[in-house]
Amino acid sequence: MIELRQIAAYLHLKRGIAAVVMAPNSGFQPSRRELSEGLAKQMDICGESWTYSTQKGGCSFTSPRRRFSVFIADDATRHGYFTAAELLAYLRAFTSLENLNQLVIDTWLTRAAMQGQVAEVHEVRGHWRLCEMPG
Repeated sequence: MIELRQIAAYLHLKRGIAAVVMAPNSGFQPSRRELSEGLAKQMDICGESWTYSTQKGGCSFTSPRRRFSVFIADDATRHGYFTAAELLAYLRAFTSLENLNQLVIDTWLTRAAMQGQVAEVHEVRGHWRLCEMPG
């Protein structure tokens, strides 16, 4: 079963990247995003070099060291949400659960939803939110 602290850790990472990117002196160049469509650029985030590329609705930030991506949406309200695919990639990269698959994650999320720990975000199809923060 999935641990809520793992979901919270992923959301913390996602919000942290979004905060760095949105800082005025971050080095992120949103005005040039359209020019770099499909091209990756590099930026330091928390002492680690990440690459980013424009995608529909935001940017994908990839840690080359862990081969893991975090999607930062243009819509800041989505920084508190996650998809099953995002959670799967995070767990594969940051835990010893390398053999996880989408079916297992979907089952875990369904169980967690039945227990009131996570909920689907009805406004944003395919996204989940954490209902209770681990203490």
